Amino acid sequence: MAATKNKTYQVIGEESKEWCFKLNGSEKLWRMPLLGSLPLKTARRLMHSKANDETEMIDAATDLLDEICPGLTDELTVSGLMEVVSAWGEASGILLGESRSSSE
Repeated sequence: MAATKNKTYQVIGEESKEWCFKLNGSEKLWRMPLLGSLPLKTARRLMHSKANDETEMIDAATDLLDEICPGLTDELTVSGLMEVVSAWGEASGILLGESRSSSE
């Protein structure tokens, strides 16, 4: 989130940006908002899931993607889901699933 200065107040936030991608063998273009532009309550579970708990990460990612990109999880394998989430986090500039001790 970027902050811009106005003469009398500071404006926090910027226009939402999207990450677009295609799944291998498909022509459909999927669009997802960058993680940083999601409301905190929406992204919180995914961002706090632990890297060493794959089930927690899969559940959180599935729930979030079902909410923001209906139909996508029907097209994915487990490894495809993890690949999408990893690339989405990278495109958003956010590392997902890191435990607190490994990110310090």
